[in-house]
Amino acid sequence: MEIFKIPTLLDRLPLIDLNRIESEAAAEVRSSFINLGEFDRGTATLIKYAGETPWERHVDGDEFFYLLEGELRVTLLTEDMQEFVLTSGDTCIVPRNVWHRSKADSQVTLLALIASEHGAVSYAEDPRIAI
Repeated sequence: MEIFKIPTLLDRLPLIDLNRIESEAAAEVRSSFINLGEFDRGTATLIKYAGETPWERHVDGDEFFYLLEGELRVTLLTEDMQEFVLTSGDTCIVPRNVWHRSKADSQVTLLALIASEHGAVSYAEDPRIAI
């Protein structure tokens, strides 16, 4: 077991500006995350970013968000598109196998727990059609 001092880690966490990242640089973006470790089949990750993420889907597990700082719009691509707004201190659980993305107009800091391998990522307007 390891104990993490979140305030100390946040001081080291680089800001990722997703508006300046090309889709081919996804690996570079992930390398800027702070991985707190693995649990069961998943990971706990700290992320500081601004901009819009690509669509992503985790087929084998839910994803838990805890927004530490900022305001974040989370969009779920279900039969009808659902949008939720998180503010500092809010949590949500994105159900497994649901395409989702998030958008931060200014800097956000997020703790994300994914209970599976990361899964698919898509830059398509509607990833359900692109597959």
